[in-house]
Amino acid sequence: MSDIDIDSMDPASAREYVLSFISTLRGIQKERAGLERELDLWEKRAKLAEEKNEQILLEGAEDRVQELKEKMAGLAAEEGGLRRKVSILKEKEADQALKELKKRLKDKGK
Repeated sequence: MSDIDIDSMDPASAREYVLSFISTLRGIQKERAGLERELDLWEKRAKLAEEKNEQILLEGAEDRVQELKEKMAGLAAEEGGLRRKVSILKEKEADQALKELKKRLKDKGK
């Protein structure tokens, strides 16, 4: 079973499952936003160290900038994957809800 296979779940479980993916996605987005702010801070520190000819501080700041960029790239990739999964899951959830509604209407008509 893949992590986007909700066909065998009941509608309530499927909804909860989709919401967990959405929650994870939002957490990653918040984390990435925090890293963007931190990256901005360290880029400013690197620029200041360069202006003041503080080579040791510059190297440390540049190292931190590189580290933050790598973390952000990883999170961006993870976010992209989750966005695609959330989109697929939402579509499957809607299809599942529609099937359930049609079934109920059919059963009601009997």
